[in-house]
Amino acid sequence: MPDDEQLRQIQMRTEWFAKLMDEAIEIPIIKVRLGWDSLIGFIPAIGDFAGLLMHGYLLTQAYRAGARKRVYLKMLWYALIDFLIGVIPFLGDIFDIFWKSNRRSANLLRREIARQTKTD
Repeated sequence: MPDDEQLRQIQMRTEWFAKLMDEAIEIPIIKVRLGWDSLIGFIPAIGDFAGLLMHGYLLTQAYRAGARKRVYLKMLWYALIDFLIGVIPFLGDIFDIFWKSNRRSANLLRREIARQTKTD
């Protein structure tokens, strides 16, 4: 089990990654944020697969944090939904902008880390 400092570092890396992938750019007129995951997702076929692979970084961080199995599986579920709907032309691209699977997973892992540090 990682100590509190290691968990803090994991949380910082996870937050940075989620922001980069889902919230890096704001479209000013409509006040919507999107990130590299959405932009890469516009590349037919390989874009959504690349996003799925990159989500693996968050899963690795969850493993390093000692997250419970149900947290890990829920994060995987978020990534799979993003991928499966993302492959649908146009609809998948719009969905990806609002679904923000990386942000969802980062929030889930943040709550898991808070639970771990609270019970230690």
